[in-house]
Amino acid sequence: MIRAYKYRIFPTPCQQQQLAQYFGCARLVYNMALECRNKAQESGLKFPSYKNLANELPSLKGQYPFLRVCPSQSLQQSIKNQTTAFENFFEGRAEHPNFKSKYDRHSIQLPQGVSVNVDDGTLFIPKLKIVSCKFHRTFQGKIKTVTVSKTPSGSYYASILVESQDQVPAKRPVSKELTIGMDMGIKSLAKFSNGQTIDNPKWLSAKLATLRRLQRSVSRKKKGREQPKKGQTAGSQMP
Repeated sequence: MIRAYKYRIFPTPCQQQQLAQYFGCARLVYNMALECRNKAQESGLKFPSYKNLANELPSLKGQYPFLRVCPSQSLQQSIKNQTTAFENFFEGRAEHPNFKSKYDRHSIQLPQGVSVNVDDGTLFIPKLKIVSCKFHRTFQGKIKTVTVSKTPSGSYYASILVESQDQVPAKRPVSKELTIGMDMGIKSLAKFSNGQTIDNPKWLSAKLATLRRLQRSVSRKKKGREQPKKGQTAGSQMP
């Protein structure tokens, strides 16, 4: 069974700069693979396979030396992701792939070379070395892939895909006597297949009077002016 575990990581400022380079390199390779395939489609040429594009990586590194700072397998993974995007498009599961922007979600995949040390609270990432990690839960199994990402708020996370020997639990048989359907609505909060109905509590209507009173109180306040405490008039001072 394969499961994913997501942990918060805390890279140093130097490691953050390295990750920014990794993100940029992975995005560039993805976009170049997409551009190459788009041109092949427009020109009626043979569609480049993953192997064709992966074989171009060494010459691409000669043209763009900064690509050497990024783990090679991560660049290969970018091409694999681009290949999967086109496969989903051809099979009608997704729209035509678009170019990635630096304003999109930042992430990079590491197929291998990552190890964890739960006792020390560290994560080893190729070229990035040891990164502090908060393991709020442990796992057992073989690490398949690790995805390092950065959120718009500036937080970093590592999503670890783990393959274990655990078996997928069997589904319980559905019993009509113990099964019920529920439909959420507006007029009523919920209706059940057995005929039971839960009325809408209308929390907003019940609190409108309080809301109006609070809004009137806020409208009379001035920004930066300290409000008098209860039992104290404006201008009087506490002894």
